Amino acid sequence: MSALQWALTTFLPTAPIALMKSALKPPACRPGKTVMLVGRGERMVGYIGVEDEPRPDSEAMLKELHASVPNLKTVMLTGDNRNVAESIARQIGGIDAVRAELLPENKQNVVRELQAQGKVAMIGDGINDAPALAQADVGIAMGGAERRRPWKLRISS
Repeated sequence: MSALQWALTTFLPTAPIALMKSALKPPACRPGKTVMLVGRGERMVGYIGVEDEPRPDSEAMLKELHASVPNLKTVMLTGDNRNVAESIARQIGGIDAVRAELLPENKQNVVRELQAQGKVAMIGDGINDAPALAQADVGIAMGGAERRRPWKLRISS
């Protein structure tokens, strides 16, 4: 059972209709936001709309990469839902394809698919990226955004 199915079957019978309707429309549920239902026991008591923010230097970094590497193809691999992922990709720009709703092993499989077309560099910022980083020809692990050089580089032999 998915998280959404669980939430709907748990909360829907007891949720006030007005509360459910407001959770499903802006500003909580606009493109790029993830709505989280808040419950107490088996009763829905509210919702929160959250939104990821791209790293401030993402757009400039992608422009520089595209300018420096001919025929570069950039693919965003994320566990986020498709709407959130596509919203972030539009904000950043320079992303050729988006693959969303991926589990860690799915990211690794996508890297394998891309390796059939050539060398793959993977940039990741979390434990969920570890299998794909290990699979990639070049794995770049990002740390906290507050550090001056928040990355480590590993090149497969």
